[in-house]
Amino acid sequence: MSRNTVILEPNQEWTFEVLNQDKLSVYLVEGKAEIFGTELAIGREYEFETIKSSVFTYFGCKLQWEGECVEKTLDCPGMLKVANIHFALESMRKKAEENNGNGPVLLVLGAENTGKTSLCKTLVSYATRMSRFPCLVNLDVQSPIYSPPGALTATPISHILDVEEFFGLPPINGPSLTRNKQSLVYTYALLNPNTSTDYFQNQMRLLAEGIQERQNKDSSIRTSGVIIDAPSSLLFSKQQLDYVLSSFKCTAIIVINKNKDNEILKTEDNSVSGIDEKVVISTEESNPQSDDNNSVKKDDEIVNESKIQESLDKHAESEMISEPLDLNFDNVETVYIDELPGVKRNDDVFLRQIQRRVIQEYFFGSNRRNLSPFTITTNLSNLVVYRPLEQQEIAKNEDKSILLVKVIPSAVLQNCLLAVVDAEPTDDVKKIQNAETLGYIHVVEANEERSLIKILLPVPGKLPKNALIMGDVRYHE
Repeated sequence: MSRNTVILEPNQEWTFEVLNQDKLSVYLVEGKAEIFGTELAIGREYEFETIKSSVFTYFGCKLQWEGECVEKTLDCPGMLKVANIHFALESMRKKAEENNGNGPVLLVLGAENTGKTSLCKTLVSYATRMSRFPCLVNLDVQSPIYSPPGALTATPISHILDVEEFFGLPPINGPSLTRNKQSLVYTYALLNPNTSTDYFQNQMRLLAEGIQERQNKDSSIRTSGVIIDAPSSLLFSKQQLDYVLSSFKCTAIIVINKNKDNEILKTEDNSVSGIDEKVVISTEESNPQSDDNNSVKKDDEIVNESKIQESLDKHAESEMISEPLDLNFDNVETVYIDELPGVKRNDDVFLRQIQRRVIQEYFFGSNRRNLSPFTITTNLSNLVVYRPLEQQEIAKNEDKSILLVKVIPSAVLQNCLLAVVDAEPTDDVKKIQNAETLGYIHVVEANEERSLIKILLPVPGKLPKNALIMGDVRYHE
């Protein structure tokens, strides 16, 4: 098969989609290019499957590719804003080093398919290229980042991201070109944060406490800061957004606007929240100037406050909106940026493909790193399984601090992905719901008539003597 050639001018990107079972090979022939902040090596073959990604260049480059994909070349001047945000964060990290304080805690918000995760990838990659160790937090339970779906994760990043595996795959045993990332994981088990709001907030609190504990032990991680990839549902829930801001002690917010005229955050009661203070981002890499609020200023990149006010006035005239809602963003810097060009829509089918691939590679490895999972058969009665209570069920309980309920093992477990948590089956339910996730097992078959269950383990051994949590996540071999 002959190779196709793509020549990119400065500040252009080449986007590609590899769907179903198709495969794509990409080569950087000359110039400099990167995938979400990770620089590509000249002459090396990069292989992709089931992915939507892009190659960007600040200086121009020549690429070659072969295989099956949907591809397009786009101008991408918006990446300069991403670089400016990086330098603003780096300025905050330097100040944290000088004062022996905490680095920036950045919350990235946006609607679906606006490029939140891509922005987080890029900012994390840029930070590691500056010898930083940022902590990447994923609060989007549908997006599997270093864990199967249904989990909240926090991962200190100390090495470059693997561009071929879009950094969403969980760490596995075996040879690797990059360092394995060891994540702090708390299972939520459900795929909608609003199904069990109290349980979701409980897991966020535990994750934030775990990050704080790790930062107290490692000054490099503390000063490098935290980058939080948030679910789009936070834009519509004042309660959860406030909870995230307070739990993680966020110092900065980036809101990716899907529509340029939308300079406000819509909330669940159809009100809006105006943001009084705007972070100003510098376009000068070499001479960032930091103000009292740790933001970096330059006139031509200032978020135009008159336009913000015009937008607020426009929405205030709508019958749906009464007055701006105060979200208490005191001392939190906020930046609005436009949706980056080339962002691809991840429909439900593609999202399920990604989730399935991550679960499959958790047990079986990838084409580059094969793993050998272990299958066992045991009695159904040997499992102690809990499930999250839905919000309506919690509201009916006398003790509203109980967030899990025990389930009788039955055929309903078939095809379930069960989280193995760091708690004994005999422990109190409150200890179990606060326990860290150690790993996952997959129920291949559950036979009620014979009271037997067939389980896939990621490593050889016996069934772990730990409490298990089930939820919405299923996997069919």
